[in-house]
Amino acid sequence: RVRALCQNENSGFSNGQAITLTNPTRAIVSGSGFELFPNPTSGNLTISFKGWEDHQSIITIHSAMGQVLYQTETATAQIKMDLNALNIPPGVLLITVQQEGQMPLTKRLVHSAR
Repeated sequence: RVRALCQNENSGFSNGQAITLTNPTRAIVSGSGFELFPNPTSGNLTISFKGWEDHQSIITIHSAMGQVLYQTETATAQIKMDLNALNIPPGVLLITVQQEGQMPLTKRLVHSAR
């Protein structure tokens, strides 16, 4: 959602997390969250955590249809995956990261065939 403020007027939508685009292939959620890169990918993927370092996180990869394709737990600041080695088919994927006591964050990833 976007919040719009006009001069002398309070109009808009609900507050949400700010998104900062650092370059065309990386999006960072302000405060805490994670980065996915490269996006799109042909198989190799890096997930880098921001503000969640050294905390246990659950990473779930879903298909666009909602099917769970892969799930793992990590407590590292960065994890590298080979989607092809995990037998994850090409397509639009949803990557969800959740940490205890936090709302899950989900980002879209395009996985293309090699």
